[in-house]
This record gives sequence, structure tokens and C-alpha cells, in this order.
Amino acid sequence: MAPLAADDPARPIGGAGLIGASPRSILAFAARTLAWCIPVFAAWYFAAQPISLAAGWLSARMLDLAGPVEGTRIEWRDDHVAFVLSPDSSTKYQRRLRDSVTFEVPLDVRKQTYGLAFFIALLLAARSRRLALKAAIGCTVLLVFASIGIACEVVIGYASLALPGGARLFSPGSTIATLIALGFQLGTLIFPSVAPVALWAGLDALRRSE
Repeated sequence: MAPLAADDPARPIGGAGLIGASPRSILAFAARTLAWCIPVFAAWYFAAQPISLAAGWLSARMLDLAGPVEGTRIEWRDDHVAFVLSPDSSTKYQRRLRDSVTFEVPLDVRKQTYGLAFFIALLLAARSRRLALKAAIGCTVLLVFASIGIACEVVIGYASLALPGGARLFSPGSTIATLIALGFQLGTLIFPSVAPVALWAGLDALRRSE
């Protein structure tokens, strides 16, 4: 059997392989990616609950460590993750709140997790070797990225809540507010769309260097 040509669209292709590849190979890879997106995104949609809860759990732990809350738990409600937040002790004291009081911020976190489906479609379209290992590494990293955006969105929602007297539960300074808004934008727009491509190319380059 004759070996595949360097620009043969049937050969496996990686991130480094796209550099200098023929237009035919690039178009074939793009077509395969789009074709794989259909079943992979369908699977991601039907697996929304466990994926959302995993990302939500990571976000809750980030909020517990660095957020303006004392404790966070998550619940699944009507295709949304509900973040149940307990204000920190200083907020309870200043606002004269009961120790047991909690506030809820419901979010549809699918807008932060669709990058997982895109990443898997890229791996399948590239016919990657060690696909399971790459998928596990990439999806773990993307879940962490998604949880950053989710945590920032929770803080934005929490800061928008007001008590009956009009006082805000959380009023960050301008620098903190800018960082929170940046984290939300990155987690919603950049991480899900750009990070999967970077991870796919990086994992492929790492394999080639071995």
C-alpha cells in the first residue's frame, strides 16, 4: 500500500500539521470538525446536567476560597444550576442578617461549558492518537476554565442582589469589579472558543516532541 502524501486529507492531522498544509487538507479537516460537532454537541446537550454540576461544584469551591461568601452549595433546578450562597460573617454583621440566611443565584452554565464539545470534535476530526488521554486532560482543563467564568458570573449576580432597605450584599471596588467582569467575559467568550483549539494544538505538539 502506498504511503499517504503529506497533504493527503485522509491522513491524521494535528495543530502543527495545519501549518503549511494544503488548502485541500485544511478544508477537509474543517469539514470533519463540523461533521463531528453535530453528534458531539448533541451528546454534550443531553449530558448537560452532570457536566454543569461538575463545573458548578468547582466554581463553588473557588467561591468558598476567594469569594465574598462563607459557604456555597449547588442544586440542579429546571436545567439550571442554583448557587445557594451564605454571606460571610462581616456581611451578616453589617446588614444584621440571621446566621441561617442564604441567597440564591441561578445560572445556565452551558454557555461556559460548550468548549468541551468543541474540543472533543477537534480530537475526533484530527483522528488523534491517545484520544482518551487527551480528552481527559483537555476536558479537565476546560472545566477549570469554565468554572472561573461561572464563579465570576455568580459574584456578579450576588452583587446585584439588594436587601429590602436597598443595601447591596456585596459592593466590590473598581479594580475588583473590573477583574470579575474580565473573568466572566473570558469564561464565556474566550475560554470556550479559543482554549479548545489551543489545547488541541498543544497536546498534539507535546506528543510530537516525545
